[in-house]
Amino acid sequence: MQLLLLAPLFPPDTGDPAEYTKELCLRLQGHIVTALIYGHLPEAVLGAQIVAVDKRQWLPKRLFSYTLALYKHVRTADVVIVNNAPSTELPLLLVSLFLPVKIILCESDMLAQKSAAKGFYHFLHTILVRRCIKIITLPDERVYKRAEFLPFSENDLKQATERETWWRTHVSELITI
Repeated sequence: MQLLLLAPLFPPDTGDPAEYTKELCLRLQGHIVTALIYGHLPEAVLGAQIVAVDKRQWLPKRLFSYTLALYKHVRTADVVIVNNAPSTELPLLLVSLFLPVKIILCESDMLAQKSAAKGFYHFLHTILVRRCIKIITLPDERVYKRAEFLPFSENDLKQATERETWWRTHVSELITI
């Protein structure tokens, strides 16, 4: 299966979409994974192709470059998994007008989720939701974020087990679509 992941952030940037996308790339070993991201010097992920559009570009140029890269890569993808953000949703909507695309929306950015309640982004988000075959809202961040094990503190094995169980279920759900 060929998967195309769209994300507004990717490590070394911080934030929920960055962590989620990197972890998803790592866990989708055995599939052809391309991550189309906004970034500057993104971290490499073994087994995944990272295509970065420089986020230091002027906004219209950056959106245009991202849309062109998306158009190029979406042709070979079986499924597109998009992290919610205006910068990823707008190019995907434009490309989906010209090419048939199976879209899974992952609501991984809580700030973008709050912004989707009003204005132009609300309009974009509403149209994208109608085109999706599945919408995933991430659970409490303790479940999907990497646990931090510190010396001289108790390790929460229950949290680590919950996290691993959630990720296994999540990945198997994504690849069966």
